[in-house]
Amino acid sequence: MRSFTSKMITGAVLGAVVFHAGPSMAAPTFDKCQAALEKATNDLRKATMDTLKLCADAIRKEQALNEFVPPKGKLAKAANTCQGKLAKVFDRNGLSGTTSIQKFNAAIDKAFTAPAAPNQTCNDTFLARLGHMVSGAINQAPGTNDWDFAKTYLAVQTVRSAENEMTAQVRDFVNVINAAKSAPAAIGTGVANAATDCTLPTNCDYKHTSGCRSDLCGLGIMCRTHSCTLSNSGPAPGASFSQVNLAASPLAPFALIGRSSFEICSLEGENYPIGDTGDGYLIVGGPSKQLGSVNLLGNTICVDTIAAEGYCSAGGTFNGHSKNLTLCQDRVTSDAGGIDECAGADTGVGAISEASCFCDLGGGLIGAACGAGVDCGTGTCGVTATGSKCFAGTKTGTVKLAGTGSTVSGDCVVLNSTAFTTLGSMAAFGADMTACTNDDVAAPAAVATTPFTSGTAQAHLLDAVSATGSCTTNVNTNCIEDANCGGSDTCDGTQSLVNDLATAVLVGAPLASVVNFETSNLSGLTLVGGFPAANSGTGDLVTAFKTTCQ
Repeated sequence: MRSFTSKMITGAVLGAVVFHAGPSMAAPTFDKCQAALEKATNDLRKATMDTLKLCADAIRKEQALNEFVPPKGKLAKAANTCQGKLAKVFDRNGLSGTTSIQKFNAAIDKAFTAPAAPNQTCNDTFLARLGHMVSGAINQAPGTNDWDFAKTYLAVQTVRSAENEMTAQVRDFVNVINAAKSAPAAIGTGVANAATDCTLPTNCDYKHTSGCRSDLCGLGIMCRTHSCTLSNSGPAPGASFSQVNLAASPLAPFALIGRSSFEICSLEGENYPIGDTGDGYLIVGGPSKQLGSVNLLGNTICVDTIAAEGYCSAGGTFNGHSKNLTLCQDRVTSDAGGIDECAGADTGVGAISEASCFCDLGGGLIGAACGAGVDCGTGTCGVTATGSKCFAGTKTGTVKLAGTGSTVSGDCVVLNSTAFTTLGSMAAFGADMTACTNDDVAAPAAVATTPFTSGTAQAHLLDAVSATGSCTTNVNTNCIEDANCGGSDTCDGTQSLVNDLATAVLVGAPLASVVNFETSNLSGLTLVGGFPAANSGTGDLVTAFKTTCQ
């Protein structure tokens, strides 16, 4: 498969959101959607891996024979055998009937269309909860159907994985394939004996046209990593930095130091639902660590990229999608008659119903469950099971996304999943006394999935808690509203809420020339993002970040 791929690494500090989810639906549960996607991709991966092995083995066998009885002159026949096997998976010219890719597409389509709504196995809500971008009317990503972008992403990642595994097993796999692409004609006549001709159009008939081996010619190194050094001159225009606003005490911006890498996939001519005309690129990514650690309120935050999914536009159907992104979360929805005051589409992530809290016994010890009207004795009610402050009876709204603007050539929009590990002291650095290494002693890192864009980004947290009060009667109960105290008990008025805790509006920048997506000249590309984090381990906060390649 002829593609160029790359992985994106960006940084934030804390929080977790997904890009979008549509209205909630009654049935079925999203675990069934996950199972359907897993089965479709696993079937495609096995078919691809088996075919690559058969192809490589046919070519290698002929190469071995040629070494003992030169010149056998049958490498063209091995190339023809390889083409026939690859056509059953890819079939770029549409002559092989039902292929593995077509079966994969049908399985994904079925998951989203049968049975009729609202009982499909998958829908846009489930797709977003699983961390994928949504196409269609949502206008997040290119594609006509809600699942077109995700389907392309899954197919590319699956084939990419099989090709990478084949290269790991057969280290000169690329040389083996290239030998078949340049195979001279074998002795005799007929299609099977003809030299491979990769100058023929991809829609040539490989069964009847001499030299036509479009699936073989399209096979190659699938992933290419593009990398840039982050501009780290500090929080200034064009620089890479993060800005954290904590409800209790806003923090100043600080620089992000490190590198940003992109795996950029060319989709042109691959017959996927999007990108076949070369009007855009797919961004994929896997685990990586290239950003320096972040210091926040005396803690060391280790930043690890887990995965990336997104696109960059080169025109056509990749233009015209939302690129100016605002994320909002209402920390206390009961203060306005139970109305969530955030505008935008409901992501379905982040809702908190704090009906059950625990007694904080101090020193990291958590006691029995407590709640409105319950006395913890010498402890304070209440904290969550992980030690964050908790307010029984308070309900926090889900994160909502509002998107405006339209992508143009050079714009990129990416979902980036990042793990943040908090090291509270040097004791957590492990035996080597170095932060962010494998021997760190810390709780498992939370993974945050956040949208990054070359447009603009901002985050809001309404009714952020900057200071807590105490209930008038049960004075050892934390409160931010009367509902936390229960009965006729009330909050004593010492609590303080921030009406709108917001980041600055950060402005990104597209790549000046789409050609640079393939030449690894990413200078000037600027991606920005932001998210709200209600009731995080360090309190209510919003974070914005900006990464610029130089």
